[in-house]
Parts: sequence; C-alpha cells; structure tokens
Amino acid sequence: MMHRLLSNWQLSGIVTAMSGLPIDIFDPSGGFLYGQIGARPNWAWGASRTTARTNVPHGYYFNPSAFAQALVSAGNAIPSAHDSTALAGEDGTDIGDVRRNVLRGPGQQNVDFSVIRRFTLRESKNLEFRVDLFNVFNLMSSIMPTVTIRSATSPEATSDVF
Repeated sequence: MMHRLLSNWQLSGIVTAMSGLPIDIFDPSGGFLYGQIGARPNWAWGASRTTARTNVPHGYYFNPSAFAQALVSAGNAIPSAHDSTALAGEDGTDIGDVRRNVLRGPGQQNVDFSVIRRFTLRESKNLEFRVDLFNVFNLMSSIMPTVTIRSATSPEATSDVF
C-alpha cells in the first residue's frame, strides 16, 4: 500500500535569474551647441558609477545628483569638438562625459515549479494529476525605468520610474 502511495511522482522546476539590461542616462536639454535635442550629461564633481547607485532618493532608480548638465559658457572651448579652437558662441550645453550603458536596470528572478503524479489505470493507460506553480516566491519583475535628467543641475533632477 505504501509503495503505491509513494510511487510515480515527478517534480520539475525552472529557475530564471538575470541581471538587468544596460541603461543610458539622458539629458533631454543637452547637446544644444550642436542643434540636437538631448545628449548625455556629465558626471557631477566626484561622482562615479558607484555614487550613482548609492543614496538613491525614494522614488528614483538612481541618484540624480551624480549627474550634471554639460554646460559650456560663451567664449569657452567646446570639450567634445574635434577642433580645439572651437569656442561656444553663447551659453549652451555640450555632449557630456557619461558613457553609454553606465548603469544596469532591475534584474529578474523567477521560480516555476511542477508536481506530477501518474496513476496507472491499465498497462498502456495512465491518468496524470499535475500542479504547475508559476512565480512561486512572488518575486516582482520590474520594467526598465526611463532615466532622463530633467534638470540635472538641481536636486529636482528626476528619473521617471513607471
């Protein structure tokens, strides 16, 4: 009797663990000197990839004070220009020094699990009872945040998190 109760069970599972996708930080008001709309910001003085992920204010995905607008004052050399004699004619914004894919988005973890019990009815006929559990530990999968610097020189700079 015990043998029939404990036989013909199957367990299976799938574990998915992924790091987040790369994120570009974007300044929609940057790149004014080149007539383009938007560019990458500069790193704020003393900031790095590490500081962008620490002291993150509530509701933000990254620390906005780690970034600053790439401002160029009138008469100063344009840092991104190939010609070292190129001077800014009026106050404007340059293409910043923050590289592409500087941060990683939210990762994803998921566990799916199945329990199956097979009952033999006849030699060639079976009845299968199956329970499938998806996202067993109810881990949230975040979508990629939109990471724009709205006013990168002020504390009101924000990342849009949807």
